[in-house]
Amino acid sequence: MTSSLPASKPMLLQLRRLFTDSGFPLLYIPLLFICSGCSTAFFPSPREDIAIEEDQFTIPKEIIIADNTIYQNNRSGLRIRGNTPVYVADCSIYQNGRAGVDIEQAAKVDIEASNIYENKNSGIAANNASKLTLRDSLVHQNKDGGIRIRQDTESQVKSTYVNLQHNKIFLNEEGGIHAIADTPGPIQVNVTKNAIYRNRKTGLRIEDNVHLTAAENAFYRNGAAGIASYVTADTPPRLDIYQNKIYFNLGSGVFIRSGITGRIGISNNLIYNNYRAGVAIGLLNQAANEQVDVEVYHNTIVGNGSNVEGAGIRNDSHGNAVIKNNIIAYNFTSGIMTDGCSGISYNLLFANGETSRVQPDSEDFNYLTEKVQYSGCSGKQWGDVLAQPMFTNPDSYNFSLRQDSPAVNAADTIHSAYFETFPNNNLGARPEPVSAGKVQERP
Repeated sequence: MTSSLPASKPMLLQLRRLFTDSGFPLLYIPLLFICSGCSTAFFPSPREDIAIEEDQFTIPKEIIIADNTIYQNNRSGLRIRGNTPVYVADCSIYQNGRAGVDIEQAAKVDIEASNIYENKNSGIAANNASKLTLRDSLVHQNKDGGIRIRQDTESQVKSTYVNLQHNKIFLNEEGGIHAIADTPGPIQVNVTKNAIYRNRKTGLRIEDNVHLTAAENAFYRNGAAGIASYVTADTPPRLDIYQNKIYFNLGSGVFIRSGITGRIGISNNLIYNNYRAGVAIGLLNQAANEQVDVEVYHNTIVGNGSNVEGAGIRNDSHGNAVIKNNIIAYNFTSGIMTDGCSGISYNLLFANGETSRVQPDSEDFNYLTEKVQYSGCSGKQWGDVLAQPMFTNPDSYNFSLRQDSPAVNAADTIHSAYFETFPNNNLGARPEPVSAGKVQERP
């Protein structure tokens, strides 16, 4: 490969771990080879202020790194800088001294069908990058988390665009995905059809000016929350979290310490068997450190909580929370735990709290069915239904509704573009299956 290649043709780099005759490994071969042959791609250059195309996440293939094994380097396996697009495919990147893939300074990187694991820092670290796309890949067993995305005041780009599709992200020490932007320009994060599980901390954590779209993912058995949202600067995250399965996490299913919802909100999710609340909003006695304005529509929230905590929805914030058209059943302490009932309507609540311990034919059942479903409210709210939801087979986690369910045709209309396009006349989540990613898990 030489610099005389036409700029219009992709460059194919096949990097192999090399050894000298004496057996001493050339640990820096991947980094040195790329930088010596493609210096214009890996050092920053001025970026024109151009409009983003309609498909914000599309990355052309100008440099191609394919079918490589990149491992045991003292620093990162791949370190990519500058604004020449790079395509990485069918690579194994593991046991490097820093990140498996380190993406910096306006870089545009597309990674596909790769296995990134056991790196001492993150599997993928994106700092002030322009675009990152990751598809059909495995990111696992990395020490500082699976994917870490950061945009700060030194960034040369107005926004970072991140698209994660059909991946498995699991068994990472510091969580699956962590994105933080303390800049005026947001990080746009699109997380679709991934399986994010068994990470030691949160499956997906975002902070500050991050615009998150998380759809059709499975978040399960993470050591903290399935999804968590925080603010440490001036701009809270914007959240659209819909059509996910969020279950068996050791904290809350969705924890919104701070955040505002976008055009879809927290909608159409199956949230069940999480150790704490199904959806937790705000933090008790911490109102000074939160910015909350969220809409929680059409979720099925079942069996969350343990010991002394774990409502279906717990709202400790002093912000604006609208809770509507949900099914909230069999949760440990109560269905909805909140300080006041403003914004609550048209939910089905059943067998939350102590009601689950009372026989249906006892004289206490009707009283508890209404009173114990709420903590902080006097009782049934406008449009609420207090009755058994009639799930198809809850013992097998099939929470679709039987035809005789009182949740059928009981929902109130929500006037938004999303719900006009995908109307749901029933309470609870829509029954679409959730993909867990196409790639096969490897050890």
